[in-house]
Amino acid sequence: MNFEEVVKHHNRLIHKIAHKYSIKNYNHDDLYSEGLTKLFEVFNNYNHKQKWSTYITIILNNHYKNLIRYNTTQSRVNYINNEIRSDIKNYNFDNILNELEEEYSNEELDVIDIAYKLLDKEKNKDIILRVLDNETYVLIANDLNVSKQYIQQIFKNYIDKCKLKVYNNNERRY
Repeated sequence: MNFEEVVKHHNRLIHKIAHKYSIKNYNHDDLYSEGLTKLFEVFNNYNHKQKWSTYITIILNNHYKNLIRYNTTQSRVNYINNEIRSDIKNYNFDNILNELEEEYSNEELDVIDIAYKLLDKEKNKDIILRVLDNETYVLIANDLNVSKQYIQQIFKNYIDKCKLKVYNNNERRY
């Protein structure tokens, strides 16, 4: 049997399974198309030990469940990113520096001031703030759906920029 014959023969089953699921931003036709696409991808993997209807049911149910998981994860990540961005907008670094004046020397405060000024220009400010707030790389990476190494590299680049800026400032003083 070729793909078209399988789809034609099991069309009602494919529609029935697609109709079973309600996924945000997908209507029935979208789910049906997604199902056909997935079936086309795995068509050559069919083993003749089970019936086509069983194979189609398993493939489509798993695919639709994965779509639900992905959409749920994406909406959670978007919510978290929006929350972080609103928190960052409310950060007042001048107040933080004023509070630190009692605890640190002038040289240390200069370094902190440089770090905050550089942070203000960073496009990945939310990630850096989370690392500075002692969140683990793994947690941040999972929340943002990126690798741990990507988070580490962003933070390392930021630290390197801070070191370079402090070094350049110290060179100008002497």
